[in-house]
Amino acid sequence: MNSKEDKNTRVLLIVVIIGLLGLLTYKLFFEQKKIKEEKIDTTKISIVTNQNDFYTVASCVSKFLNYLSIKDTKNLLVLMDSEYKKQN
Repeated sequence: MNSKEDKNTRVLLIVVIIGLLGLLTYKLFFEQKKIKEEKIDTTKISIVTNQNDFYTVASCVSKFLNYLSIKDTKNLLVLMDSEYKKQN
């Protein structure tokens, strides 16, 4: 009886692991596409509610100002948007 219960437990554990891997794969590949497809309105100023967004922007601005002060054009171009570089 014990070996049968152990076998059932192993099968259940494998099914749960496969389910979690499937969910993780879905989140990584399909949810990321939704985030990338969102358009950002750059003409409107709004309050940032996501701390990650704030710190990402703050870090980028800090790097931009540092590169500007030391006249590091190579890294400045990396930070700039490709559309901005095309227009200017």
